[in-house]
Amino acid sequence: VATKGGLQAKIERDLIDYRQMAQHGYCTITDLQSGIINSNQVLDYIEKYILTSNLDVQAICYDPHAIHGFIAEIEKRNWRYELIEIRQGAMTLSNPVIDFRLKVIDEQIKHHKNPLLDIAVKNAVAKNVNDSVMIEKK
Repeated sequence: VATKGGLQAKIERDLIDYRQMAQHGYCTITDLQSGIINSNQVLDYIEKYILTSNLDVQAICYDPHAIHGFIAEIEKRNWRYELIEIRQGAMTLSNPVIDFRLKVIDEQIKHHKNPLLDIAVKNAVAKNVNDSVMIEKK
């Protein structure tokens, strides 16, 4: 969770108690004074999750916007995963959004009662853009 502008202000704006969510392990609050996301915290989480879940990672997909710090850190860590650039636009995300929506409706997608994921899914509003479906970022 980024805290730029202050964590308390973010809690009040989003109506989510991020401190409580962090205490229960549903999120991590950045440890940087600037309040921006700490790429090392994110990559440490990914690395630990891969190891503890014994995943066979085929690739790491990323949006190229503002990713340079993450890519540099991945290279420093000597990860051997293929990196695949996927831009977040209608052409690349419409079909996955439609597929995700259908699988949620059909109850094929389940999670382990993560309240932040519940909030994110409930707040995800699909909009039609040129015969494609996109998630509204508001």
